[in-house]
Amino acid sequence: MGFTNNSNNIINIYSINCDTCQKNIEVPIKKSDKENTTGGIFRIVAIHQCSGEQVAFLLFFDDFLTLRQKVVTPVTVAGIVESDIFNEFQITSLKHYGGFNFLRKMFSEDLAKVIYGIILGQQVVILGNKNEVEASIYSLELFARHRNLICDSWTDELSHADLIGTKPELEKFYPKSIIVDLSKKEILRGEENAFALKLLNYLSDLSDIESFEEIIKSEINSVLEIMKEFIQIKEFSEIEPYLSTLILEEVPQDVVELVIALSAQLNHFIAQYFRSNFEIDFFKNVEEIKPIRIWFFDFILPEVYFHEITADLPYNFKEDKITNRIKKLIAHERFNLVFYEYLTPLNHYVIDLQSEKCILFCYPRYKDDTSLIEYTLKFLQNGIQNKHFLEINNHDIVNQIENNWPDDFSSFNLKQEQQILVDVRKQLPVFIEDSILDSYYFRTKVCEPDFKKFITEITDLILKEFHSDPEMHHVGNLYTLKGVISDLKADNSLGREKIDIKYNLHHYIHERGETKTVNIILDLYITTAHTKLGLETLQLYDSLYSRFAGLIKNAMNKCL
Repeated sequence: MGFTNNSNNIINIYSINCDTCQKNIEVPIKKSDKENTTGGIFRIVAIHQCSGEQVAFLLFFDDFLTLRQKVVTPVTVAGIVESDIFNEFQITSLKHYGGFNFLRKMFSEDLAKVIYGIILGQQVVILGNKNEVEASIYSLELFARHRNLICDSWTDELSHADLIGTKPELEKFYPKSIIVDLSKKEILRGEENAFALKLLNYLSDLSDIESFEEIIKSEINSVLEIMKEFIQIKEFSEIEPYLSTLILEEVPQDVVELVIALSAQLNHFIAQYFRSNFEIDFFKNVEEIKPIRIWFFDFILPEVYFHEITADLPYNFKEDKITNRIKKLIAHERFNLVFYEYLTPLNHYVIDLQSEKCILFCYPRYKDDTSLIEYTLKFLQNGIQNKHFLEINNHDIVNQIENNWPDDFSSFNLKQEQQILVDVRKQLPVFIEDSILDSYYFRTKVCEPDFKKFITEITDLILKEFHSDPEMHHVGNLYTLKGVISDLKADNSLGREKIDIKYNLHHYIHERGETKTVNIILDLYITTAHTKLGLETLQLYDSLYSRFAGLIKNAMNKCL
């Protein structure tokens, strides 16, 4: 681990002994320290761990670097006295390091589990009294500056933030999160990680606390620089050669492991590799894939029944955002929406909206994603006898699905309408290079003779609605409008980050008996270049879906 070196700014090193513990302290004097000279005197603040307690040495030097005065004052997490002893930058540094040191003293090396979780994007919940919790979060958020971090430093209610401070009695609402209980002095869940542990130990011995934030930023950025190149791979076979190159370049093993874990969230080939090397259950081909999680939506009773079939990657705390979004989608008027799928680099969510029971299946994302759609439809039609399936007690449905999932789907047939849907999807791009994909399957009432008019109307409405002039592509029986909607703001971007979302609007003729109508598949997607974005796009996708559904409906009405 190549930690940040500020030696270029150092003009001298001053040694001083601590009168309490008798340890020698080396204090670097930088060029910038002399810029704030008053009456020929400038001040340096040095933090020292004295017999387990954090103290600040206030050292006053003259222009000849001679020590003129020394003041020693304790530093506590409960509150740093904001007097004229410290300038604003020093106060910020003291608060950042004070919260970190408070946690380090309480949890020792176990704190590395929390740091690793925050870097990855897991939800971390701090329990305790308000002052200590807020001070802890003030420090911990430094480990997530590479993300669009949602921070709720203190709340009395259930929160969906990444980093949360709350009362101990609310722990029960976070069964999958990393829990840091300050009152019990214990950490629940979290994984050990060599990179986080090295960083923790280095920061614990830091003499120059003003470099605390910069060191964290520099070390994480060094990982991100490797990751940005790594996530561009387009084949599973490219992973091992790339990692071998990193090893030959003497990139430390702990850095390589963190690169893999972070990249798994942004590239589904790497996610597959991560699962194969770090998880118990793994599939080697699409025939072995089974759902890893299932949700059953009951709209008679306001409940969602959930079942987790296998252990999976440790970033699923925000998954309720996906399921709640899908629940709203199927509970409200959805304008002839018959099927829906949502793909992240990690997972593939599929739901048949025509089924009598609304069941959401979550699979590991795999390159042959169309097979997972086919398996889902075949199972819903054939896996369990429909009559028996409808009689199953709601609480037991997900268990029945797991127990009845077949090992081989080759003997299962689909109804004509579902088979057409699967056949059409197989003609569409798999979106290997794209990190987040939203696909909506619409059925319209527009008949075949109005096909050309319908597409023309939609093209004109897209241009008016989005100021995007789509290109027309024709492959097989598909007519596709392709384009980009630019300068959109993702959730929680605070106006800083604008993104482009690509869209494909696929039109095809669907036969129902003697009737031929136009069906549509809408794809919305972004690429892995957006390394900070994930579920922050959900509200944006919701908005775009509503706008596209509205213009499709308007175009349809003009053709009827």
